[in-house]
Amino acid sequence: MRSRWVWIGAVALCLASGVASAESGPEPTIADFMQLTKDQMARATIMGAARALDGANLQLMVRKQPLLYCQPVGLDLNVDRLIILLQNFIGLHPDVSKQKVGMIGWALAQALEDEFPCSN
Repeated sequence: MRSRWVWIGAVALCLASGVASAESGPEPTIADFMQLTKDQMARATIMGAARALDGANLQLMVRKQPLLYCQPVGLDLNVDRLIILLQNFIGLHPDVSKQKVGMIGWALAQALEDEFPCSN
């Protein structure tokens, strides 16, 4: 369980350092970020977070530890599907939209876990 949160924290930290603005003023929120999902940089950020979570899942699988989420075999999670998944998750959990944009990796991890739970 600890390993899982270490990976999620690492993904969130990487995204926070790569996405957060260095400008003065309040840091953008996930709600702000979700309004930019037509932008290529935002789409690349979502795909990068998804690939990082795939990598974390692969490491957990190799270590024979519980996975973060269990994506059905053959299901292609392209960026448009990931955006819909995030939008649905935020719709169910509106407080997530108030989190700082650096937490987008965490939000995606939670959305994937909710959508594709593993049966242990």
